[in-house]
Amino acid sequence: MNDIEQRIKQLLNESVDAQLGPQRPAPPFEPRRIKRLRRFGPWAAPLVAAASVAALIGGAIGVAHVASSGRHPQPGRSVSPPTPTPTTAPTGPDGTSAPTESPRSSASNQPTSQPSATSVTVPRNLNAWILSRPHPQLPTPCPSGFVLYKAPLSAHLTGSTVPDTVARVDCRDATSGANAEIDVYGAIHGEYALIYRVPLPANRPGLQFSSGDPSGQPPSVSGNVLTVTIAGYVETTGQHDPMCCPTTVWQQKYTFDGTTVSQGPLTQVSPPTASGRWTDSHLVITANSLGAVTRGMTLAQATAASGTSLSMIGDSIYRPTDHTIGGSTTLQFSWGVTCFDATRSTSGPGTTVTTSAGVRLGDPMSQIAAAYGSMAKPFTAAPTWTGAGNIPAGIIVQQGDGVLLFVGSSPDHRGGTITSIRAAADAFHASSVFC
Repeated sequence: MNDIEQRIKQLLNESVDAQLGPQRPAPPFEPRRIKRLRRFGPWAAPLVAAASVAALIGGAIGVAHVASSGRHPQPGRSVSPPTPTPTTAPTGPDGTSAPTESPRSSASNQPTSQPSATSVTVPRNLNAWILSRPHPQLPTPCPSGFVLYKAPLSAHLTGSTVPDTVARVDCRDATSGANAEIDVYGAIHGEYALIYRVPLPANRPGLQFSSGDPSGQPPSVSGNVLTVTIAGYVETTGQHDPMCCPTTVWQQKYTFDGTTVSQGPLTQVSPPTASGRWTDSHLVITANSLGAVTRGMTLAQATAASGTSLSMIGDSIYRPTDHTIGGSTTLQFSWGVTCFDATRSTSGPGTTVTTSAGVRLGDPMSQIAAAYGSMAKPFTAAPTWTGAGNIPAGIIVQQGDGVLLFVGSSPDHRGGTITSIRAAADAFHASSVFC
């Protein structure tokens, strides 16, 4: 080391000593004493050798035994986590059960989220609760009070876990008639309330949800479809009780998609008397028939089909010999059974005549458009067709095999009530005085 290096080293040491103080001397070196290991006697080595030989011999015997048996050692079995056990749902205050989820195993790696259970419950006293609801389709006031017609029907129309209820409510007061209200209740908007109210068949006068229904069928449910049976009734001046004298049976279906409802067509399923004889209390008129008497029959065939003797009243027009058979309804055919006419000009009891679409003799003329839609058209006879007794105007419906001509009670024959329903091959024959 030269003088420059020596001087630099000295300056560095002085700088460090100025900041940290003078350098302390190193501690004196004292080497540790090494302890000597305890030595075993000469007898230890033979023992260790003997133990090693015994271990080798035992291992060889074990390997030989496994090989001679042909079996291989089985791997350790894994234990599957326990399966969750269903738990009983707690019972609510109304007696219904709420769905619950079983607790998951701690070994499961799936999330342990619980489904949101509905808080909607069926009212405890369901019948009283239904009767306390508003029933706007029933007459008010109802002095005798509202009553349930048979027990409410529990169903799952909407697919909800909370049961739906189909109930028919009547007002039994003698002056209120027998119209009923059919309601569907269930879980909607977080509460148990009205989901759907079956509309009254207002476009079919004389049809009512009545306990006098000849089929005796209350509303029925199949899956998500509600079927309502409706009865048609004779209405006369002498007998206004709609509980009497059902003449037709109708059905209407309502399909539920959740709480959305689609209404099906009103379909006539049967008349109580389907023989078609003119002695029946109900007859169906089509473009080519009146009851069982059809267009083109001979007089003998028509007489047999009508079930009564027929007499000609003039110009080849035939009516029942017994004029009391139809009551206030006049039944006739003419022109070699080519034209039919059912007329009701008085208000006494008489045969009910209905078209296949449900339009009835005596209904409002507006019912024709409601039943036939655009098929119903105004009719005006040709100017040259003005003979006495001919029909100058009305509402006509064209069908595949002919026409139905409806004549109203108003001066222009297109309003008021239906006083005549005529059926023929064309408008000319239907409007003729000879029909």
